[in-house]
Amino acid sequence: MNRFTYQVNVNTMNALLVDELNTIQDKENALEIEAKNLQIEQLKIDRAKQAVKADRDRLQVQRWEILSRLQEFSNELSPR
Repeated sequence: MNRFTYQVNVNTMNALLVDELNTIQDKENALEIEAKNLQIEQLKIDRAKQAVKADRDRLQVQRWEILSRLQEFSNELSPR
């Protein structure tokens, strides 16, 4: 193999390796973006869970208020 052929082979191999490294970097970047998107989705889910819990707590308070009023009403209606 002469010097020119050797140099072409080395340059070709270097170009292939650089291309492979770029492909790996692109895949890593895509995975990072996907991970961030998943974190955003998880935050949305967590907020939705908190909203559901807050709604449930409000309903529980309303239930107790209604039960309390019913008890008062019942006490007023019952003969003494």
